[in-house]
Amino acid sequence: MSVRAVKYELEAKLIGESSGHFSKPSGKVERKSYSDGTERLKISVRNLKALKQSTAIIKVDSQEIAQLSLIKGSGRLDDESKDPTALPT
Repeated sequence: MSVRAVKYELEAKLIGESSGHFSKPSGKVERKSYSDGTERLKISVRNLKALKQSTAIIKVDSQEIAQLSLIKGSGRLDDESKDPTALPT
């Protein structure tokens, strides 16, 4: 097992109001840069009002950074790469 130091970490949270039969929608985006040059992007959303199988488009400053497949209003993305340009900023 190797140990990696986190150089920086950015985090954003989605908080919404209750809608219909779903409780409050929520989500989290994490971006980490490690000392070994690896970059990691994790996105999770849940309780979104959506069809049984839908896609959520994740945007930052009006620019699409990811698409998540949703099942019952929830979806996850966990991507890691040694190429810093492979993951959206």
